[in-house]
Amino acid sequence: MINLRTEIQILLKNAIEKAVLYGELSELSLKTFTVQYPPENQGNMGDYASPVALMIGKMLKKNPKDVALIICKNTSSVEFIEKTEVVDPGFINFYLNPAWQSLKLDDVTEEGEKFGNNNLGNGQTINLEFVSANPTGMPTFGNGRALFWADTLGRILEKSGWAVTREYYINNVGNQVRIFGESVLRSILRRKGIDVEYPENMYQGEDVKMIAQKVEELYVEDFAHEFLEKDLADEVFLNDVAKKSGAMIIEEIKKMIEDKCKVHFDVWFSEQSLHDSGEVKKVFDKLKEAGLTYEKEGALWFKSTEYGDDKDRVLVKSDGRPTYFAPDIAYHHNKIARGFNKVVDFWGADHHGDVKRLLGGFKATGGDTERVKIVLTQMVAVIENGERKKMSKRAGTSIPLDKMVDEAGLSAARFILNMNSLSSHLDFDVELAKEQSDRNPVYYVQYAYVRLVSILRKAKELNILDGVIPPPVREPHELKSKAEHELMRQIYRFPEVVEDVADQWEVQRLPHYATDLARAIHFFYDTVPVLHNENRNEQITLILLVLAARQTLANVFDLLGVEKIQVM
Repeated sequence: MINLRTEIQILLKNAIEKAVLYGELSELSLKTFTVQYPPENQGNMGDYASPVALMIGKMLKKNPKDVALIICKNTSSVEFIEKTEVVDPGFINFYLNPAWQSLKLDDVTEEGEKFGNNNLGNGQTINLEFVSANPTGMPTFGNGRALFWADTLGRILEKSGWAVTREYYINNVGNQVRIFGESVLRSILRRKGIDVEYPENMYQGEDVKMIAQKVEELYVEDFAHEFLEKDLADEVFLNDVAKKSGAMIIEEIKKMIEDKCKVHFDVWFSEQSLHDSGEVKKVFDKLKEAGLTYEKEGALWFKSTEYGDDKDRVLVKSDGRPTYFAPDIAYHHNKIARGFNKVVDFWGADHHGDVKRLLGGFKATGGDTERVKIVLTQMVAVIENGERKKMSKRAGTSIPLDKMVDEAGLSAARFILNMNSLSSHLDFDVELAKEQSDRNPVYYVQYAYVRLVSILRKAKELNILDGVIPPPVREPHELKSKAEHELMRQIYRFPEVVEDVADQWEVQRLPHYATDLARAIHFFYDTVPVLHNENRNEQITLILLVLAARQTLANVFDLLGVEKIQVM
């Protein structure tokens, strides 16, 4: 299926070049221009519109409307455009040909899952690294935003010709891991009735208790006697507990993400491996050789201010422990060395200050920063019973991702969390996500799918599908009603939406398109009598329209990870 917007851009470009060749327009340098969807409910403004004449008019100091008329005169006739018109102050409107639209409906169903595919990526490799929380507990609902957003982006990039690898970076080195291990150990001792302190910096959630129970089963003999608080100072034992606790929580995270959230990570990458392989040491060596380190107050510092940072950053603390900074640089070198054309990190917005220092350190050690992209994710707030819930992972008051998915439903969680740009805060209303009404956006689009399925089910019962599947050879009837035209227009928009999301990384466009498509489906269902049409040729075309709409919405759901419900 052709991309109509792209074809119209080509049509306009050729018309402009012809007008210049014939001397009707002066030579001009016009690199890009837009073809837009006219705003809804703004009268008869066509299916597509372009302001290119306004741009040219400004460049050549000519009346935009006169420019538009010149362009239209030089526009070639094509089968998918019924007519073009010029409106003040110089917009060029395009109206799709209903006969062409009707004729091409079976192309959508024949392409099936491939409908909407493009080759923007051209086989390039891209690594998407997301969530990557410290193994100090199960992912929270806040982690779900990046999880679902990045996974959906990955699906869209794959549909657009990219070779996508999804990667989870396990931060299993550092003080937080040790604190988690100590939290587990203290939890075990408390379970055994031993009165130990539980400092505020310890983790206190249900996931800590879950891992504590599993760890205790491993150390039956060790815990056979009564531990005293001084035993917490046994660093060897404590580190062993922390290591085993971290491994256990990672296994739980893997199961939850794969089974509950339906997100598959191709790679689970261990930070510890960067230390074991000597890659972190190489970073230190390169920075020192470049004269970009110095010692102060017993610590080793990186001159990150030379790369736009507001202050220099510590590489190694005064107690000899490295910060996360050098391993992060080593990790990005590792990803590039694995051959990825592009590597992408999804970080929480609270890490915005780390962007310049990471890119600076990566560049200072020979990395190509053009191949690295960092996407910041704003917070998601949970609204329950009209109240905003306070969440803290350390205090154990965070909402576990799996529990919220159970309560609200996976489809609702994925759809709603993808409705806003990652750069904006998002409120997730739990009650709305569960509501069975048109107020709930995911219910609204799923119900549209159910309505299409019901038409086809009844058509099968009435033997109306005979002679329609496979699509008939004869030319379909031309559909012209407002509901039919709007539904076809939305269907043919789908390849353009996929292309836009893949090009601009605005995943939020997809759920909003799903809503537009669902609105057209509901309008069609309420106003067009598909099953009780005495004109067999027209009925066949209407059935083809239903099949095309179902295929398009199914493809949208596959990208978003939304369930295709058959009955409501």
